[in-house]
Amino acid sequence: MTGIFLARNGFNVKIYERDLKREKPCAGGLPWRLIEEFGEFVEDIPQYPIKDVLFDIEGEKFEMNFSRNVGVVVERFAFDRNLRIITKNEGIEIVNKNIDLKQLKDDFIIDARGYVKSHKPAIAIKCICKKRNQKMLFVFKSKIVKTGYFWIFPISDRLVNVGVGDFTSHFKIKPIEALKWFLREMSLKTSKFTAAPICLDGKIENLVENNVIKVGESGGLVNPITGEGIYYAMKSGEIAANCIINDKVCDYEKIIKDKFSKEFKISKLVYFLSRLPAPIKRKVFKFGLNHTKSKIERGSLNLV
Repeated sequence: MTGIFLARNGFNVKIYERDLKREKPCAGGLPWRLIEEFGEFVEDIPQYPIKDVLFDIEGEKFEMNFSRNVGVVVERFAFDRNLRIITKNEGIEIVNKNIDLKQLKDDFIIDARGYVKSHKPAIAIKCICKKRNQKMLFVFKSKIVKTGYFWIFPISDRLVNVGVGDFTSHFKIKPIEALKWFLREMSLKTSKFTAAPICLDGKIENLVENNVIKVGESGGLVNPITGEGIYYAMKSGEIAANCIINDKVCDYEKIIKDKFSKEFKISKLVYFLSRLPAPIKRKVFKFGLNHTKSKIERGSLNLV
């Protein structure tokens, strides 16, 4: 994203990417604000619109039906491949190579390498299954994952993205066994699992070091409660480009904090609520359901 916006403003850009065929373990949920701000980057890939959402909170179900689409689900590999096509169309060279940032001597270096080590690591595991499912489903089962959740996201009329994510220390059984347990509960089968660590610290700090600017997960820009990172990656990429274009790199971290700090603080509060005993958790969730729905409908809150 940074490269695209810089290239459109006459900058000479080169991108190093170590694996062009990697499929990141990702649920593929795109919030509506991403569609509104960056629609041109997703219009050429299949999208499954989301209007109905089901929450299973410790066995009690809550349904949210919206009058409009509140997001879409995409297949992550198709999403990344489409971004590469757009990048090349802007005249940017993509070099298939793993490189040490210290080797680079450019005016500005964008660190978009993703996961950084955390004192409290988290993990996401996902798979693709055959199932007719029109609703986005979130399942909270603290007997298996203490504060995280299982998900089922429809990516077509016949396929769903299924997964689980939480801090590694919060799994009551091995993460892969947790997902297998969920698949059995939902009568689903798969032959392939993919997993990746996630940084859920929610800390926005040290985003600029000399001529290196951190964007996306490299800068810790992942929602601490939902694990969503695509919008934050795209938006921080745009902001980084604008700061370079306007010669205001020194303002980058402040702009990011002004944009996302409040959002991350609210997410951390929700995280602490998720640690409440199951009966209280259900009551708290039910109390906030209508309020949350109205804010999502107005576009002032995002589901993922």
